[in-house]
Amino acid sequence: MFAQGLNGSADVDCTVTVEGMTKDCVVVSSTNESFAKAALEYVSGARYKPASRNGVPVEQTHHKFHIDFKMP
Repeated sequence: MFAQGLNGSADVDCTVTVEGMTKDCVVVSSTNESFAKAALEYVSGARYKPASRNGVPVEQTHHKFHIDFKMP
């Protein structure tokens, strides 16, 4: 999938739901198309602690994720 020694990054903007899942994710920038796809797969499959207001989970729009890729 990735070439050995290739490094880069991707920035993704998502909504984090009250259940800790992401939705409406968009790649904002990426140093490589493969990194963009991998970053979207990662943020879509991971689970997060939702934001809260007065102790109650709330949906958070425009949460920014920055993902670095460092291949050995």
